[in-house]
Amino acid sequence: MVTQMHRLEPEFADSDPDAYMQTVLTLLPRLLMEEINLRTLETAVILARSASLLLAMAVRMLYTLGGNRYYVIHEAEGRHLRALFWLCYGLDKDMAIRFGYPPLMKDEDCDLQLPDNYVLSSSDHQFFIKPLSSQELLFPSDIRLSLIKSKVYHLLYSDYGWEQPDARRLQYIRELDQELRDLKSSFPDSCWPDLFATEPNA
Repeated sequence: MVTQMHRLEPEFADSDPDAYMQTVLTLLPRLLMEEINLRTLETAVILARSASLLLAMAVRMLYTLGGNRYYVIHEAEGRHLRALFWLCYGLDKDMAIRFGYPPLMKDEDCDLQLPDNYVLSSSDHQFFIKPLSSQELLFPSDIRLSLIKSKVYHLLYSDYGWEQPDARRLQYIRELDQELRDLKSSFPDSCWPDLFATEPNA
């Protein structure tokens, strides 16, 4: 993921993300037989984009290690574990919206306090205007958007959502639309999604 995000930088010019992925895949059988620890979780997360079954495995490891709870941040490597939690959370909500199946991670089972060193999408760093410090967290997608996606699935696409009367569903849609507008307004004007969605084809 890092090599993809920084592929235009000279130090990553010769990197091969696909080769890294293949290397991780060769370790998968051994991974399944090992005791769950932070390294096995990292391996599963790296592969999670390729298969939802591997994401399910990563989520189970995450829960076993306590990464879904904020208090783990006070333990050794706790901040890294919480960063992996948010990465899994974002992937899970993306897949739920994209494929229409229930998310693996339920919000009521997780502490959803944002990391202290999380770089919000409203910052210049998130849009690669300035160099990113190694002390700051950056994710493939804004995790505040992942929280909204979780609400979208629960309120509109879950069994609960489908059982609601039309008037209630319309109310939910308006509320979610306002949340999205509020989030968008925190982005730099030049990076609003509308600008890219409405650009004419070259």
